[in-house]
Amino acid sequence: MSDLTKALKQIQANILICSTTAGSGHPSSSLSAAHIMTAIFFTKMRFDLNNPKNINNDRLIFSKGHASPLYFSLYRACGTISQDEMMKYRQFDSRLEGHPSIRFPFVEALTGSLGQGLGIAVGEAIALKKRGSAGKIYCLVGDSELAEGSCYEAFNSAAYYNLDNLITVIDMNKLGQRGVTQLSHDTTILKKRLESFGMEVFVVENGNNMDDCLNIMHLVAYSTTKKPKVVIARTVKGYGVAKIAGKEGWHGKVLTKEDCITAIKDLGDVDMKFTHPIMPVAKDTSEDIKITPSLKVIPGLSPRKAYGEYLAASIEKNPQLLILDAEVSNSTFVDVVNKNYPNNFLEMFIAEQNMISVATGLSKLGFVPFCSTFAAFVTRAFDQIRMAQYADCTLNIAGSHCGVSIGADGPSQMALEDIAMMRAIHDSWVLYPCDSISTMRLSSLMLNRKKGINYLRLTRDFIEDVYDEKSDFYIGGSNLLTQWNEIAILCNGITVFEALSVNKIMPVTVIDMYSVKPIDTKRLKEINSKCKLVIVIEDHRSEGGLYDAVCATQTLSIPIHSLSVNEIPRSGTREELLNYCKIDKDAILELIANVY
Repeated sequence: MSDLTKALKQIQANILICSTTAGSGHPSSSLSAAHIMTAIFFTKMRFDLNNPKNINNDRLIFSKGHASPLYFSLYRACGTISQDEMMKYRQFDSRLEGHPSIRFPFVEALTGSLGQGLGIAVGEAIALKKRGSAGKIYCLVGDSELAEGSCYEAFNSAAYYNLDNLITVIDMNKLGQRGVTQLSHDTTILKKRLESFGMEVFVVENGNNMDDCLNIMHLVAYSTTKKPKVVIARTVKGYGVAKIAGKEGWHGKVLTKEDCITAIKDLGDVDMKFTHPIMPVAKDTSEDIKITPSLKVIPGLSPRKAYGEYLAASIEKNPQLLILDAEVSNSTFVDVVNKNYPNNFLEMFIAEQNMISVATGLSKLGFVPFCSTFAAFVTRAFDQIRMAQYADCTLNIAGSHCGVSIGADGPSQMALEDIAMMRAIHDSWVLYPCDSISTMRLSSLMLNRKKGINYLRLTRDFIEDVYDEKSDFYIGGSNLLTQWNEIAILCNGITVFEALSVNKIMPVTVIDMYSVKPIDTKRLKEINSKCKLVIVIEDHRSEGGLYDAVCATQTLSIPIHSLSVNEIPRSGTREELLNYCKIDKDAILELIANVY
């Protein structure tokens, strides 16, 4: 029996043992891909078992994260995981979770919300090329998963950037969660579809035959094209277990203890103590990346323009800074980066979901990504942002053209829910500057953060500068813009100017709450002791926005009122829309007259 066959049998046995012991899991989805992934793992991949972060490592991403019994069994077979640890699969105190998470050091990012792993793999493939690494990215994708449009966004990007270091493996096992998949076992249609996206496609018609898998991977390894590679493995779900092989109704179900014992006996001789060596890789001699934020500020710009200029000014000292944009760079104004530093600009086209996944992959390999698009379209990528919070990465997102203040484009372009969305992300920063100075200062703070997801909300128009170069900003801060008075107006972004207009008519306390999360609780306590009435005004829905953030602190015991967008907006001028939605100077004055 060859060493590769020994490894395969142990992997198949452990898929069954760990899932049956746990009482849950996806053994059938793991067994189907066991042959092709064993062939890749032990004959093609090179990595340092002592240093998962080695930039020269090949990397393995399971986009079909539910096949975690297979994923962990591979690492058990090379000795990274002990057999005792395998028996703790899915337990509370185990790092071997139901879907691979970064608690296990070789996991790049948590996957399992299907359609995302391939985009992360694209980001890592780009990163390896930019860092001069010969490493490859192997990404296992399920056939059911291919119904997700984000997969094809990722294929598009992979072809556009000639990622010949990306090898996607499609486990075409025919059966999804509830029955037959869209394409069943038709490898011909899938091959044509993927070739039309610019992939070089290899088909192994019997993906449960080790010799066939080895032969196809040999062809992949010696391909000389610059195209991304895709291996379609036609497999049988639950292969090797007579009770479940190729049968519906076994997705996400485990064998009984008795059936598990029978299935392992059917495998023949299984050596549970065997370990297969991994091919070595060169040592990592790369240096840790350090960030040096620019101190440059330019007055007299719109917030979106200031954002683009700041990033361009920061790249010279920070070549690891990468700007991604969803084909609106001449509106988000990061086109200045593309013009002056094209190697630091990545066009993601109108594919916001993929943009976030790619940024996650870039961050995992040492780059600092900033993603730019209209704030309304950031919401389209919420699932990708949600998953990125589990990846221990740095992700900076700028949403421009926010709120009804964009004017005539109409409600489809007006982000009114984005703050609520981003506040819900674990340990996120949500920042909303009002002018060019505050935009650049807050961008600098984002650039300096080592880990976390940050959101910068950017107003479309320039009105005037509120701050000067000596103004101070910090995360969890706010700024008092007028003298203290009995009425406090809490505002940010565009509404700062409406509040300051009120102060020209009657004395009020205007506070720029530029940091929505974390919020300035110290300032709120100060307001509570010095004022008698609070008005929160925002170009956003009250649900989840600044008003909710203030109320959530439970700091204020004085009356608090909300002026927010509660109407269905329409096209019009900025002034018309602020008035129509009752978030302008007149609305503030009317509220004061009614309640004070």
